[in-house]
Order: sequence, then structure tokens, then C-alpha cells
Amino acid sequence: MHVTFIIKGKTDIFFDGADHLPTPGLLQQTDEEKFWYLNALARDNTNVSMRVGASNQVRDIVDLNQILRGNHRMAFSLAPRKGYKLATFEVVACS
Repeated sequence: MHVTFIIKGKTDIFFDGADHLPTPGLLQQTDEEKFWYLNALARDNTNVSMRVGASNQVRDIVDLNQILRGNHRMAFSLAPRKGYKLATFEVVACS
């Protein structure tokens, strides 16, 4: 299942981190930590929005929640776009 986050208005410190910040930068976290961090930011509407699956319908969100409750693995990628960055997660259930 694909989960994408659109990240707008964030500086390099958000991605790379800094010594004076209490939390590490996004790229210094594990894929699981990145997902939950961006998920929390998307819920707070802080220039981060989340899209689940191809259609972002309720059934996609339900399927994602079911995968996240069981054994799963995540793969993360970050791609620059014009004016924002696109963080993509591939979330797969493990048997």
C-alpha cells in the first residue's frame, strides 16, 4: 500500500536535524519513526498532508490500519518537487 505525504514549507533543519533540537531530523529516523512522525504532523495540519492508496478512500485507510496492526515493513523515499517534497512509503504486510 502506498502512503504519500506532501511536505511544504519545511527547512533543511527539518530534514537533516540540528544539535540544538530535541528531536532528530526526518532523514535520521528509522522508516517507521518517519511514518509516525509525518502522520502526527499531518493530523495537526502543519504543512504536511497525507494520502493513502491511489484514491484516498475510507477503504484504503481501513486497509492501511489493518496492515499496521500486524507484522509489516516499510520502505521510504523522498523526492523533491517544485515547491514541496514528496515522502512516499510502501507499507507491506508480512506473514
